[in-house]
Amino acid sequence: MKLFDTHCHLDYYQSDELESILERAREKGVKKILTVGTNLESSLRCSKIADNKENIFFSAGCHPHEAKDFSPRFIRELKKLAKKKHCLAIGETGLDYYYLHSPKKVQKEVFRQHLELAAELDLPLIIHSRQALAEVVEMLSGFDSLSFVFHCFSGSFEDYLQIVEMGGYVSFAGIVTFKKTQELKKVAKKADNSKFFLETDAPYLSPEPYRGRKNEPGYLREILNFLAELRKEDKEELAAKTTENALRFFRLPN
Repeated sequence: MKLFDTHCHLDYYQSDELESILERAREKGVKKILTVGTNLESSLRCSKIADNKENIFFSAGCHPHEAKDFSPRFIRELKKLAKKKHCLAIGETGLDYYYLHSPKKVQKEVFRQHLELAAELDLPLIIHSRQALAEVVEMLSGFDSLSFVFHCFSGSFEDYLQIVEMGGYVSFAGIVTFKKTQELKKVAKKADNSKFFLETDAPYLSPEPYRGRKNEPGYLREILNFLAELRKEDKEELAAKTTENALRFFRLPN
């Protein structure tokens, strides 16, 4: 079995625990990992990890929570990072109107700059969207050729259909295993298996039965097992299909 954790934050772990975390992931069949930047410092750390670890890749971007601290220097550094060999995408970026750690106007301007950079460099975009789907979609509509994924998807089936009709993907994380996410389970059950892939968002959002503990990439196996049972699909086949989707999206060889 070959799994791809398409979204986690390896730079959030202590350096002395990272190797054991990666070893446990390999034992669970997680063969590739994308560690995702959330601000300039985070993106630089992710780049360094990817430079020094086999089958680890990174993305560079500014999370909407961090948009208030975005600067012209960040966009210059972001462009440099995005041109590195192991950089697979721009992001995570987007809009978060639930917490509003950064003003809406600032979030939209930073998101716009990420959209333009992804289009300029022809890189996929990793989108964070919370209570802001209409505005995210509106801003995306001006970038028809852009490849994008809504990470840690938690919306309705109508939201899912809108995203895939625009040519996008969604990614399911541990939230789908939570007891209270019945609507999301309906989406995951009906979703076209060519239009989604898997992530942990580690160290956050541990799936059942590990909820309450620090998440890690190896727990991707629990998300796969849950979805396979929910969808009445063979685990090996679903693992192969979601990994194939992710490799195609991030333009990696099989």
